[in-house]
Amino acid sequence: MNISFDAILNYLSLSPAGGVPNAIVYSIFLYLIFILALITLFLMPDKNLLPTLLTGGVLMATVLAKLITAGANIGGFRPEQFGMLIVNVIPFLFPFLVAGMTRTRKRTNPVPPLAILTGILGGVYMFIYGFFIMRWFVGG
Repeated sequence: MNISFDAILNYLSLSPAGGVPNAIVYSIFLYLIFILALITLFLMPDKNLLPTLLTGGVLMATVLAKLITAGANIGGFRPEQFGMLIVNVIPFLFPFLVAGMTRTRKRTNPVPPLAILTGILGGVYMFIYGFFIMRWFVGG
């Protein structure tokens, strides 16, 4: 398998060549979700294994979604198929689970609000992607 450095930079750029139309909008949403999930992961208190793993799942799903929207050829995942729906549901669902499952001793823990904001952005991204790329509500 030959992977060039230029191809990696193309897949990670804001407007990749060969991806979905208007990929810059999806890229901005995915980068925001990734950064918020990473901050949530770093601020997670100790002894929260399942919320930590769920946040890691959000990070992996956003990277996979970014590669798919950029035009990477990943088996079983195309921009309009069911696998992409599952990849888009993870950043919407998992942060809300993290917000509810995080155990903390302090009342002012920043993890639940960050996780809720990440889930809201994930939901907006999922519905925008579903409407314009997967064409959920468009007949035809």
